Amino acid sequence: MRYRASFKCIYCTRHFSSFEDFKRHESRHQKSYHGKISSAFKKKQIRGRVELLMCVYCKTYFTKVELKHHIMSEHSLKCDYCKKKFTKEDLELHLVELKRHIKSEHSLECDYCKKLVTEEDLELHLDSEHLCVHCKTYFTKVELKHHIMSEHSLKCDYCKKKFTKEDLELHLDVFHQSRAKTSYKV
Repeated sequence: MRYRASFKCIYCTRHFSSFEDFKRHESRHQKSYHGKISSAFKKKQIRGRVELLMCVYCKTYFTKVELKHHIMSEHSLKCDYCKKKFTKEDLELHLVELKRHIKSEHSLECDYCKKLVTEEDLELHLDSEHLCVHCKTYFTKVELKHHIMSEHSLKCDYCKKKFTKEDLELHLDVFHQSRAKTSYKV
């Protein structure tokens, strides 16, 4: 049995026998469009009595049941926290809610900068943002910069500017190349 293809616009119910005409017409209706699973059902193609729905991710047609399975198996992402599968857009929404929950229920306030961090991340935050690597003391960011420059800096013998050891070595390479690299005072 031979079917004559019929394409029906879901926005204005016009029918088209040519898929190209159908696509051109329907694109006029679509100014913006979010690719969630629910919107995967927006585009319809009818062949005989079988209604096919287009996957918004790969533009392939499926029956309604096949499309749900296809999207979750081929175009879903797994949440690293709860291991559930989501479409990309739904995963983004899920993660926003998850972050909100973690911040409100499972976070601590840093004593130095008042930033909210999870218990697991607190030590990493303190060490990377507030710890003086020279004397293992914690400071606010501003205090840490001042502390390092006043307590742990080295003075260039040539121009008398202060630097950390790493910055002084770079400074000597760039500005005082012809002179000895080890020329600095504490």
